[in-house]
Amino acid sequence: MDEYCAYLRKSRSDYEAEQRGEGETLARHRKMLMNAAKAKGIVLKKFYCEIVSGETISARPQMQQLLTDVESGLWSGVFVVEIERLARGDTSDQGIVQRVFRVTNTKIITPLKEYDPTNEFDNEYFEFGLFMSRREYNTTKRRLQNGRISAATEGKWPYRTPPYGYEILKIPNDKGYTLKINQEEADIVRLIFLWYTTGFENLDGSFIRIGMQVIANKLNSMNILPRISKKWSLSTIACMLDNPTYIGKVKISYNKTTEVIQNGVITKKRIKNKNCILVDGLHDAIIKDEIFYLAKELRSQNPPKPIKEHITLKNPLSGIVECAYCKKKMIRRPYSNKFHTDTLICPSPGCKNISANLSEVEHLVITFLEQWLENYKLNWNLQSEDTTNNTALMVIEKSIQNTRAELACLEQQLSNLHDLLERRIYTEDTFISRRNILLKLKLEKQEILTNLEQNLSMIKARDKAKSDIIPDITHAIDTYATLNDAQQKNELLCSVLDKVVYKKEKKCTKKESKTSHIKLKLYPKLPKHVY
Repeated sequence: MDEYCAYLRKSRSDYEAEQRGEGETLARHRKMLMNAAKAKGIVLKKFYCEIVSGETISARPQMQQLLTDVESGLWSGVFVVEIERLARGDTSDQGIVQRVFRVTNTKIITPLKEYDPTNEFDNEYFEFGLFMSRREYNTTKRRLQNGRISAATEGKWPYRTPPYGYEILKIPNDKGYTLKINQEEADIVRLIFLWYTTGFENLDGSFIRIGMQVIANKLNSMNILPRISKKWSLSTIACMLDNPTYIGKVKISYNKTTEVIQNGVITKKRIKNKNCILVDGLHDAIIKDEIFYLAKELRSQNPPKPIKEHITLKNPLSGIVECAYCKKKMIRRPYSNKFHTDTLICPSPGCKNISANLSEVEHLVITFLEQWLENYKLNWNLQSEDTTNNTALMVIEKSIQNTRAELACLEQQLSNLHDLLERRIYTEDTFISRRNILLKLKLEKQEILTNLEQNLSMIKARDKAKSDIIPDITHAIDTYATLNDAQQKNELLCSVLDKVVYKKEKKCTKKESKTSHIKLKLYPKLPKHVY
């Protein structure tokens, strides 16, 4: 039975139309496709709703899922508002979409036209539609970028989101937008610059300058929330101190996106543009020029420490241990005092997860991994001796043997039909009738055989995968004790562990062990098809 679905995605023009008050795009498109399907007597079984506007397939999760389902033969046809919604990326992405729909003979249905990939003319029209959509995308992208630069050079605000301390304001009797000061947030901005340049006032009237992390911690303790995230961070304060918008300027093309190839995969990287556009804006300043440039000079006097050329990893748990509360990776905190050992801490300001000695956590990870391996071996031995599993395997193998015998018998019967027709024992009508019955039976048996073989292959692969885990983790545990290099230890742990979740709610007393209140949850690297 034919099954149909629909794919919905917003384009750049849709976002602009929504701002003009033309209604929610996906809701209108859903209704449009449901009416088109209803006119053809089709019921849409699923809607793939893309809520991100990604240029490539890799940036569009619903499109990836749709292509996977189409490849598996789940759908006979896909409804879409227009061809251009499927792929506006580069030619490689368009080729992927075209090939998947052509190989699976999946139809593409729009309210105006139905595309059959097996039809030569429809296929050419499909290719042309994808080509034109890419061209239109590049034109739209170029027009929007030129529009932003033109607006910025006129002092207008060219972005959707205003910085903290401002609100978006439509310019009266003119195109474009500018910024309006949000007095409540602007006071916080002034306070941040005051604390960083002049300092925090003590009870005796003296001032002590405080750093960006201390500023973030102080704002969090005062229950002053940033606009988007839940807490202030060092990076947020740093960006604010470096933002010329606060002195009435507009900056554009500061961050440029470039494509680089890493390990054969094209990835996008953001780089700083020294030749960015900086002009006087139409909006009012929150910070005076001399305070802003003083903050800039103070930051330049205390730049971030450069990464050493031949830096060595000193944390064997780097990138592995995750905070149970905020889900961030725990980091190593070194101490200049040689009598104080390194600790493992959560980098989030104000996180309630209590730190612990790095060496103690490292020892616990290996201990817990050994315990997990012993339990896994026990379960594996029990499963290996389980007669139920062995019986199931024998039943499948026997069923495969019987099905193959039945198929061989059907092949012989089909061959005998021709002899009976030639000897005129069967008439042509009887021959055709009997042949159709046997062919139908043959197809059913072939489908049964395919399913049985797949089940048998899956069971054997699962058993092999389970058995392979044991020597891999055993080797890791045995080798770990012989290593002294943190980098080698880290690589070894990364090969057998996806992550370790760390939690410590109470500090240890002098009488308690240093590991008393540490809770770890290990996630070994199990093959995806094991469970």
